[in-house]
Amino acid sequence: MRGSGRCGQRWRREFGGIDGVKLGERPDPVPAAGQVLVRVHGAGVGPWDVGFLSGDFPGAALPFVPGQEVAGVVEAAGDGAGVQLGERVYASLFPAGGGFAELALASADRVAPCPGGRASPRRPGW
Repeated sequence: MRGSGRCGQRWRREFGGIDGVKLGERPDPVPAAGQVLVRVHGAGVGPWDVGFLSGDFPGAALPFVPGQEVAGVVEAAGDGAGVQLGERVYASLFPAGGGFAELALASADRVAPCPGGRASPRRPGW
């Protein structure tokens, strides 16, 4: 969906198990100052996601997009983010989630470079 202004995501509209996560779309997120927009290449599933999806953690709000940790490529950055476009990064999205999407917003202080530097379409796995 690149360039459409909308990105695919997986979200949950009611509490329950992982089987209730559905595919949907949302407008592309736009990074504010101190934020990084990551094109997600991989997202982890951990106990935090299970807890949020089931409604077991206080403050869980619906709809909820799981995915607390992601790896991907910097698509855009807000002022002061300190990253380079195209840079391969890891990011923690905790507690907001959002990694089960094509694009995810991360706070710049929760982003770290992946080994190997910039992304390249010739690199296996990327």
